[in-house]
Amino acid sequence: MKKIAQQILEVSSLPINFKDRYFYYGVSNRIDASNVWNSGEIPVFSGRRGYSGRTYLSNYIKDACVYADLDLGRKYKVSDLNSKGRYAYIFVVSPAELKDIFPNESEIGRFVQEIYNYQYSEENLDQTTFRFLEWVWSILNREEQKSLMYNEGDSYSVIGKKVLDLMRNSQILWLLRTRKVRITNEGSVEFFKLYRVDRKSSSSFDPEGRDFFTKAFEVKSVEDIL
Repeated sequence: MKKIAQQILEVSSLPINFKDRYFYYGVSNRIDASNVWNSGEIPVFSGRRGYSGRTYLSNYIKDACVYADLDLGRKYKVSDLNSKGRYAYIFVVSPAELKDIFPNESEIGRFVQEIYNYQYSEENLDQTTFRFLEWVWSILNREEQKSLMYNEGDSYSVIGKKVLDLMRNSQILWLLRTRKVRITNEGSVEFFKLYRVDRKSSSSFDPEGRDFFTKAFEVKSVEDIL
């Protein structure tokens, strides 16, 4: 069976904008930025809670900035600059570099909670989404259902991981096609650009990152990583 990434990029029925999207990875300091730059690749996750061996990427500049400990639009105090350092860094990944992709497990947990709540609104869920909710509910025990309904602890990621492990490829494709969810990539992935942001000038940026590429400094060499 073809990998999800290949299907996403090849199947014409999938939104063309996925092929034109970029993905982002943020780091908060010079040392981490230098390590990634020198390796040429975004590192894989090696913790216990997520999927070891996968790269976690953001869909939006604003989300990547959270991981870089950078608050766009904020005026930093001198004490903050002293503790955080002056610069944060955002790496950019092209979809052409993706190997095999999956929805971020936390996004799945959040999505299930959203559609669970949505079923009680005045508008009806579409049939495909309702069937997906029914299927998820059938594989969760009562405690897991309650935990997800009330977002207890790490329920988004823990239960989302359980759901993702049991999802069929067709369900994964449907979710990637219909929602702009954060993704994980199987294995490390090469980046093609790196931007540096001075926290001293962060207050001049749009909080949503709409002017990010016109204001951030594009790193051209390791000497630009300060």
